[in-house]
Amino acid sequence: MEGTFRREIMEGTFHGGSIRILKAAMGRFAYDSEGILTLELAAQTILTTLLSRFVPAVLYLDAGDDAPEEYRPTAAEKKLVKLLSENQLACYRADAEGKDEGYRLYLRLLLVTDFISGTPAHYIQELKIQQAKDLLATTQRSTKEIAYYLTFDDIPYFTKVFKKYTGYTPQSYRKKFGRE
Repeated sequence: MEGTFRREIMEGTFHGGSIRILKAAMGRFAYDSEGILTLELAAQTILTTLLSRFVPAVLYLDAGDDAPEEYRPTAAEKKLVKLLSENQLACYRADAEGKDEGYRLYLRLLLVTDFISGTPAHYIQELKIQQAKDLLATTQRSTKEIAYYLTFDDIPYFTKVFKKYTGYTPQSYRKKFGRE
């Protein structure tokens, strides 16, 4: 054995024909599609713009009021930083404590990339927590009912995730923000 395989992995199998058809369709419809290319360019523009705004906003996140003016975030940059969740910032502060500036810079840049390119699962989780917040504040449904409605099968896990995103347990959130 040479450790190389010179053919397509599915060639000669039951699915080989399907793979050839899918590859041809991708080449014809996906890679050369004007709509796909337009979306890719739009996404690139959005990501570039977000990065060009957010990176400077976090560069001097740790700068205190006594730092020289050029090392302090502008009012606009402070507004961008406010888009980051308190939980993200708290995690950054905990991880950055006692570390050198190079490592803290790395962590600040991770904040930006995590914020901009959060995973679909993270986005779905945020939507579920937003809906949970709305239900807790506006209905009398039990935490268990809300958790199951939002497809959390485990109540302790739902409580843990809810607290991670909001800083509150579902019960304390309802107590503070629910209507009487």
